[in-house]
Amino acid sequence: MPKVSVIIPIYNTAKYLEECLDSVTSQTLNDIEVILINDGSSDNSEEICLKYKEKYPNIIYISQKNKGEATSRNVGLNSATGKYLTFVDSDDKISANSIKTSYKIAEESNSDIVITSLNIHNHYSKLVEDFSWVCSAQMFLKRSFLESHPKIKFISELKSGPDAIFSHEILAITDRIAKNPHAVYFYRRHDSQISHNTEAIAEKLLYNMRIWFKELEEFYTKNNLWKKNETKLMSFLSEHVIYHYLHTKWNKEQKQEIFELSHNFIKKNQLNINTLKVNNLTKWTYLQFLKSNKYQDFEFLLFLSHFNIKFKACIRKFKNKGQYL
Repeated sequence: MPKVSVIIPIYNTAKYLEECLDSVTSQTLNDIEVILINDGSSDNSEEICLKYKEKYPNIIYISQKNKGEATSRNVGLNSATGKYLTFVDSDDKISANSIKTSYKIAEESNSDIVITSLNIHNHYSKLVEDFSWVCSAQMFLKRSFLESHPKIKFISELKSGPDAIFSHEILAITDRIAKNPHAVYFYRRHDSQISHNTEAIAEKLLYNMRIWFKELEEFYTKNNLWKKNETKLMSFLSEHVIYHYLHTKWNKEQKQEIFELSHNFIKKNQLNINTLKVNNLTKWTYLQFLKSNKYQDFEFLLFLSHFNIKFKACIRKFKNKGQYL
């Protein structure tokens, strides 16, 4: 049994794939298996995978018809044999000591999960303080822990971004979580990624949100987590719901449905919105969203807030100019 399984789903990322694979195959911990799942790529990703498979005997190559990111990740989970496992997206990369240092921390702390730092397009590295926005690629996971919760999988019905719910559920089910400031996951942004600022993606995101709320309700009820994890859940919702609400072009009907989905979820499950720790602008904004009686009231409040910020900036500008008159 290898110490670590590295799962890499692949779909038309030939442009970045070799850089990704180089970062994984050059890890300072050698006892790893690398599982490549080619999800029906139409570029030369398969050619690159086969080249690396021939060079590295610890690479396992799986080719399938296009079934989506969630299914590819689940295939990787089912194929992994390592004591621990981690994910790397095929257009990203990891620092050379990521796996070795994460393995050491997991073993020494007996953790189910080790969280690594995130570097977004080489701008900065950040180790999160809370876990409301952690992607699965930042998580170094004990396989026996995952196997003890077999129903936590990536949801194949989600039309895009199956990562959020999986990551939240995994983090909600255990307190044995450690951090690794020595490991860095390098996340790449590029033009081929789907933009959330287009009208075309709005209906897909709304479809996802319907699944999110249904899945979260079933998961929290089954695992009796409502009271224990209320603060974590509120934090998760604040980051994900309000982010998409503010960064996507919705029509009026879609805005109304998002408003109702969120408010009905809170009311039905008797969540206390005041448990939300308002320690950043996103959480404050979501709290106002929940306190509003209708989405139009919320948007008017946002307008007033933005106007007030601009007004104060203008006053400061004129005051500074006055100093030199």
